[in-house]
Amino acid sequence: MTHSLIPGANALLGPNDISIEVDVRIFSSEHEVDASCFMIGPAGKVLSDASMVFFNQPGGPSDPVELSMATKLWTFDIRPSRAPAEVEKFYLTIAGEGPVRDVKGLVVEARSTGQSIQLKAPEFNEEKAVILAEVYRHSSGWKIRSIMQGFNGGLGPLARHFGVDVGEPQTAIETTSAPPPPAPVAPPPAAVPAAPVAAPPAPVPQAAASAGPSSINLSKKGERSAINLVNDKPITAYLKWESRGDLDLYCLWVDVAGHAGMTYYRRLGSPGEAPHVQLLGDSTEPGVETVLIHKPEALRYATIAAYSALSNGVGSFKSFGARAVVDNGAGQVVTCGLNEKSSFSYWTVIALIDFTVKGEARVSQVESYGKRFSERAPVLSPDGSIKMSAGVVEFK
Repeated sequence: MTHSLIPGANALLGPNDISIEVDVRIFSSEHEVDASCFMIGPAGKVLSDASMVFFNQPGGPSDPVELSMATKLWTFDIRPSRAPAEVEKFYLTIAGEGPVRDVKGLVVEARSTGQSIQLKAPEFNEEKAVILAEVYRHSSGWKIRSIMQGFNGGLGPLARHFGVDVGEPQTAIETTSAPPPPAPVAPPPAAVPAAPVAAPPAPVPQAAASAGPSSINLSKKGERSAINLVNDKPITAYLKWESRGDLDLYCLWVDVAGHAGMTYYRRLGSPGEAPHVQLLGDSTEPGVETVLIHKPEALRYATIAAYSALSNGVGSFKSFGARAVVDNGAGQVVTCGLNEKSSFSYWTVIALIDFTVKGEARVSQVESYGKRFSERAPVLSPDGSIKMSAGVVEFK
């Protein structure tokens, strides 16, 4: 039996031991969208961050909610009997980086005990997130109510509304390409106006490039070390990781003319084509991706950035053991690790390589993360500064 609900209406799904499938389906969208489910306790908040089920934390067969995804389709298998006793409601939501009005053909369908219930979506305006429906405990069993309530701020504010700790979104990212400032000679101004891209901070003391082999580990944000450029040898940079999952190396670069670009799995580059930056294939298993900078003298700056594919599930870059390794081909190696947990960031810039000093490559530990839930790539500016979550969105 199939029937439909308008916003505000409800219907009985079944007893406490039922299994409920809820499909969130769209026909098309002008921007990327994602569906999520929040398990809510008596205070109207999640019991923990694990109570949010979404593409980066999809749950499994033994969990109260398991998310399965296909093209333009999210299916939530809700098993209320497996949830903690405090869970009273399951909220189904959708959110994107643009207005939900740009999402066409939005359909929500719930199935249980031989019945199918469709929820009709109204027209939306500027909302970037919508609470679609709630599955809630009732004296007669579990029921579903169509809500269709919009939020202007997107998935981050919506998650915070339900009590999920997503942290504060980051903005401009600083690098260490500028020289140290002189000693202050006047009091600082009363306020510093915001700028689209942060000015590079004063660098910490760096190790000068040595003549012989060396192995340097940079473990703190802002640390730097220099290695020599060797004639006829490329700079080899690696993105390495040890845990499960598919990470992708993105080498953002700025050439000596100030032109910016990006080498990654869809633009592998080649030794004979400017800017002579080459990615040696795309790895879909835990391990390593490698980029060769064949002509360092053709560049001003390059970054070693990582993107975490949607199939990875939950986990920070640190939990994957991600790190950047830069090798000059003559025994001088610099490794940049990570210190922060970032389960809700899909991008990190681990290291910046500065080629503006003749004969040297200065490697800085950057460890900057994209905004929570943002798929936008970082941007490398001609002056070596980096702005996270300011570039294009391109899905693998």
